[in-house]
Amino acid sequence: KNFRTNKWVLMGFDGSRATAPRSTANEKAFCAPNYGFGKEAKYGKKKSKGLRRKRNAAHKTAAPEPQVWITMMWHMGLRLPWTWRLGPSNSSERGHVQEMLEQEEFPPDTLFCGDAGFVGYLLWSAILATGGDVLVRVGANVDLLSEYADIQKLGGGVVLCWPKDRIKSGAPPLRLRLVRVQVGKTMMWMLTSVLDEKKLTLKQIVEYYKQRWLVEVECRGIKQTIDKHKLRVRRNGRPLADIEWSL
Repeated sequence: KNFRTNKWVLMGFDGSRATAPRSTANEKAFCAPNYGFGKEAKYGKKKSKGLRRKRNAAHKTAAPEPQVWITMMWHMGLRLPWTWRLGPSNSSERGHVQEMLEQEEFPPDTLFCGDAGFVGYLLWSAILATGGDVLVRVGANVDLLSEYADIQKLGGGVVLCWPKDRIKSGAPPLRLRLVRVQVGKTMMWMLTSVLDEKKLTLKQIVEYYKQRWLVEVECRGIKQTIDKHKLRVRRNGRPLADIEWSL
C-alpha cells in the first residue's frame, strides 16, 4: 500500500556526517589530505591577511576531526533506508548519489526527490538514465535556458538545462519543468523532469517535497536517537562498519 504513492515510488536522498575519534588511523583515512590548501581556503586566507594575526599565532586552530560522510537513499512511502554510501569527510553527496544510481536497481516510475544541493546536468542525466524522474528544489546557483524573457512573471514553464561544456560536446539538453510553489510560508522554485502537469500536479509537488524532509529526520535519528553522532571506534575501517550496522 505504501510502496507507491499515486503511481510513483518516492525516493528521497540526503547526506550527513558522523565524527570519528581523533586517532592516527582515523585521521589518515577520513580527513581531507588537502585541508586548508583548497581554493576556498586560500581565498579566505587572502581576504583575512593581517587580521587577528597575533591572536591566531598564539591560539592555533586544531586540525579537523575525522568525519564519516553518510549519503542515504530513502524510500519516502515506507520510511526506510533503501541504499546508502559511506566515505571520508571530503566525499561528494552528488557523487555518492550518482554511484548509487549507476550501481543499484530502482523500480519503474521512481521519482527521486532532492534538496537544493543536488543539482547539475550529470546528476539529473544519471537519474533519467535509470528510467526514473527527478524533483528538486533549485536556487540562483542553477543556470537554465528559456524561450521566455521573464519566466519568473509566468511562474515557471519548460526550461532547458544545457551547460556550455555539454553544448560543445554535442550532448543533448535536458527538458525540464520549472514551477513556483508555496511550501508553508516560503515561496520556492522546484524543477522536475515530469513535463505533463496531470502526471505531477503542483499540489503533489508540494506534498512530495514536504515528505522528502523526513529523510533529514532519519539522518538526525541516526545521530541522536541511536547516538551515532560521535563514533567510538579508533581503528581505521571500523567506523564504517559501525555506521553500516546502525543503518
